Formats: sequence, C-alpha cells, structure tokens
Amino acid sequence: MHYYRWENSVAKQIRKFIDGTTITNINQTFLSNLPIILPPLPEQYAIAKILSDLDSKIELLQKQNKTLEAIGQALFKHWFIDFEFPNEEGKPYKSSGGKMVFNEELGKEIPKRWEVSKIGTKLKVILGGTPDRTKKEYWNGDVNWINSGKVNEFRITEPSEKITKEGLEKSATKLLPKGTVVLAITGATLGQVSRLEIDSCANQSVIGILENDDLPSEYLFFWIKKTIYDIIRWQTGGAQQHINKGNVENSFILIPPSKIIKEYLRIARSQFNKISINCFLSQNLSKIRDSLLPKLMSGKIRVPVEVE
Repeated sequence: MHYYRWENSVAKQIRKFIDGTTITNINQTFLSNLPIILPPLPEQYAIAKILSDLDSKIELLQKQNKTLEAIGQALFKHWFIDFEFPNEEGKPYKSSGGKMVFNEELGKEIPKRWEVSKIGTKLKVILGGTPDRTKKEYWNGDVNWINSGKVNEFRITEPSEKITKEGLEKSATKLLPKGTVVLAITGATLGQVSRLEIDSCANQSVIGILENDDLPSEYLFFWIKKTIYDIIRWQTGGAQQHINKGNVENSFILIPPSKIIKEYLRIARSQFNKISINCFLSQNLSKIRDSLLPKLMSGKIRVPVEVE
C-alpha cells in the first residue's frame, strides 16, 4: 500500500527540479502537474474525520470560554459598575436604596464605605525587560518569557520564547506568577489585556499587575479591561502610542469591602478556573492535531477502515 509522503515525494521532486535547472522559482503549471500518492478514498475520509473531530472539539472549547468570559464580565459589571451586588438581605444594593456617595477620583457615586486608591499604592506593578540578545547563555533555557504580541491572546498558556536563569538574573525582566494580569503598553498591541496561566517573564512592552488578598486577579482582570482605554486617553491625549508604568500606577482602582470580594470570588473563581482548563485542553488538542496530520498523511500512523 502506498501513502502520500510530502517530504519523500513532492518536496523531493521540487528540489530535484530546482537542482537540475537554472530556474529559481516554481510556477503554478509545474506544481499543478506534480504527481502525488494518496491513501485510498475510505482512508482519506477516515483521516478527515479525525482531524474534523479535533477541530470541532477545539472550537467548542473556545466557544465555551467566550461564554464564560461574557458571563464573568456581566457579573463584574452588575456588582462593581452598576453596584447591584447582593445587600445583606440578598437584594440588589443600589436599586434597593443602598447608600451611595460621590467620589471625586472616579467622578461618580460609589457605595458608602467603599474605597478608591491608586493602583500603585495597593498593588505591585512590574515592567518587563529583555535579556541581551547577543548573550547566547541568556536564551533557550527553561524560564518562560513573553513578548507583547502574546498579550493579544485570550489567555497566555505558553511562552513566546525561553530564557535561562542567568538571563533572568542579569536583565530587567522579572518572573511574573500565574494569575498576573498583563497589559501591552506600546505599539500595535497598546491596550491589550490578558492573564497569565503560567509563570512567565515579559519584555519591556508589557506590564504585569500582581494580585493580592484584597484585590485578586479575577477582579483586577475585568477592572483593567474596563479602564485601560481611559488610562490611555488620560495619559497620552490620544496622540502618543504608548503609556508607561507610572501611568498605570497612578490610575485609580475601586476597592470593595473584603466581604463583597470574597462573595464575588465564590462565583468568579470557578469560571476563571474552567477557562484555564479549557485553554490548556484546547492547546493540547491543537498540538495533537498538528502532529497527527503529517503522520496520518505519510502513513506512519494507519487509520483503521471498516471493509464492507
């Protein structure tokens, strides 16, 4: 039985053709006339089904995460923007006559006894850095490191590159723990917000905001997503294409009572955990799919086909 082998068949023919001529490019006619060897049609269908099932599972996990994220955002807005968190009687606070007071920093009314502070006063804000690229001993180690492009991702589950422990110790970058809220502060990714699902360092175009007991990641994530464009407008006037660490540290954050935060976490943490699990599962399925494809098509892995 013959199977399609890209490396041993098509790629080899292309290299042979190039080596035997002075032509340095391949045209459409040449490619169209290349012979290829394919598995029998029933086996092609079986391979397609395996890959399609993996794609469907990945898509389902991504849809679940979007739904969970939307539910989380709605909960956050209901409690901390509309202030309709449950009062002591379990009723929506504001619409049930909860006491509100005007806050000058935020420019709106907030529940009585709630605090407002600067992010840098209550939280640790860390600017990333990049180890010297000319030092080979700083790279390809076992310490995760991300660039700002990674902040475009829904959640960050794998690094852009790896650095060494020496690269970490001898550069401005810092190791950010899992759960850190990260935001891009310059260029095309300016204003993007994500969350680390792994421990990782970051480059100088990324800021990490570390959670604490009073302000956990599940609260910070939605607060930063809500306020980041206000931060950009206030600090840059819309003209510059970057913000800095100080801009973030000097921005205000609403601090609910610990009792409200704990009740919020009781609901939100399970959603965040489910999103994290789905992200890693989706990532693993994608890797399985990508590694299976060449093996299935080359015949290294055979697909059982029922014979009628």
